[in-house]
Amino acid sequence: MRRLRPYLALGLAVFVLAAVASLPAALLSRGLPSRVTLEGVSGTLWDGAATTLRLDGAALGALDWTLSPWALLRGTLAGQVVLTRPDGHLNGHLVLHADGALEASSLTLDLPLTTLHPEHDAKTWDGRIRGQVAYARLDLGWPVALQGHFDLLHLHAPQSPDDLGSFVLDFDPRDAKPTALLGRLHDTGGPLSVTGQLRLEQSRAYQLDGDVAAHGVISEDLTRTLAFFGSPQPNGSRPFTITGTF
Repeated sequence: MRRLRPYLALGLAVFVLAAVASLPAALLSRGLPSRVTLEGVSGTLWDGAATTLRLDGAALGALDWTLSPWALLRGTLAGQVVLTRPDGHLNGHLVLHADGALEASSLTLDLPLTTLHPEHDAKTWDGRIRGQVAYARLDLGWPVALQGHFDLLHLHAPQSPDDLGSFVLDFDPRDAKPTALLGRLHDTGGPLSVTGQLRLEQSRAYQLDGDVAAHGVISEDLTRTLAFFGSPQPNGSRPFTITGTF
């Protein structure tokens, strides 16, 4: 009997591994926050897909994932994810912690700004965002750590036909404060010359401070908008501050 024990243990281990490896992909839904739902799930827990990923009811696209079984030993869900949709994509490595915190690394994206707000209401900005995120951490859906580069392309303000141009937004962790992330903003061409700093507070407030000026001849609508910022400085630019909360 003693001679058989190693073989029985090996057989049991093989059985357990086979059972774990074939766990259905639908189990992933049980470990996700309530705001996130999956539809049309197929495959296994470790290598699966969903025809639709939804956040707060909004359809974000089709999702494919490959998860690491070893991450479960640390109480996390971790692996490579790919989000695809007809007008864009996102892919990278994500780690979801038991407390709901989300970490991302080696992430790239190319998506319309309306991805999270497809209803195009009166407060929705339009355009595209392309980016590379070396590292990010979100607590309760709000960034508390971020290193990344973003291109904001062909921005349109809510209910405005004017193309405001394209801009670059960079977050460097060396610029971060104890309670805030700082991003540096500048234009890359278009009707407006813009430089500024975006501050993201851990209290879920944001503040954008900068200077804006016209690049050559601009539309009447943009001229009226610039007038709201007051008289120009000697160099022709106007300082501005935009604040808000989420």
